[in-house]
Amino acid sequence: MPGLFSNLGLDFVQISAGFLLVMALVFGEKSRRRFWTNLMHVVFALQCLMIIVFREGALPKLFAALMLLATVIVRLVHTRRTHIVSKSLST
Repeated sequence: MPGLFSNLGLDFVQISAGFLLVMALVFGEKSRRRFWTNLMHVVFALQCLMIIVFREGALPKLFAALMLLATVIVRLVHTRRTHIVSKSLST
């Protein structure tokens, strides 16, 4: 349990919470207006980039980079799918 509240544990919790929030916003948006999703994705990207640049050790940097890459990939795939589905429904 003490390892959970070390610097490595706090980084893991912080990045995981940000990742879950961004994914909830991406999959939960119903309208075309994506202000909050875009804002939270930018905040999450800045958070991950700060950890990659300033944190010591390879594990937090690797985890932050993988989570950032995962959010970008999921966002691109989700946008492409919704665009294809909306295009097929309009024809």
